[in-house]
Amino acid sequence: AIEALSALAHSLRDASSDVRLHAALALVRMGSTMTEGVVPALIGGLSDHESDVFEDAAHALAEIGSPEAGAAVPALIDCLFKEVRLKHHTPHQIAIETLGLIGSPAADAAIPKLVEFLALGGEDYDRASCDCAADALGRIGAAAVPALVEWIGNSEYRFDRAENARLQIGVPAPDILVSG
Repeated sequence: AIEALSALAHSLRDASSDVRLHAALALVRMGSTMTEGVVPALIGGLSDHESDVFEDAAHALAEIGSPEAGAAVPALIDCLFKEVRLKHHTPHQIAIETLGLIGSPAADAAIPKLVEFLALGGEDYDRASCDCAADALGRIGAAAVPALVEWIGNSEYRFDRAENARLQIGVPAPDILVSG
């Protein structure tokens, strides 16, 4: 199994996008059983210019979850502000979803960047992407609440996003949310 993992990891750097895609798919299938060697290979897939390889690597990391996929959090944070367009999504949307699915405690380090991403809502990024960031913060859980409360300020738009994340977390509303 170690030899197969090594070969698949090497295949993620192949010149052929088909080879890289099939290697990523195979790593997805191995993901839940061999996380120790699979995670570094999947992190390499996050830098692939082929959208299917990137998406499969991200989805596999989300499936592996916390804490095993925690090593991928810095690479996923780097994807938050990429301007490249993939087939179906932008890298930041996929990275945000993956961070939320990896969850706490591994993705806690992404909280400040996800809040920073929310702050860009309505400026540089579409509302759907910002909603995705609020959802990811909700999936990460209670560790995100202080950052969300600080971010809200007096903005109704921000309040709605933070409240959606808080409801997903399932914690009582802090006074700042109750007073709106």
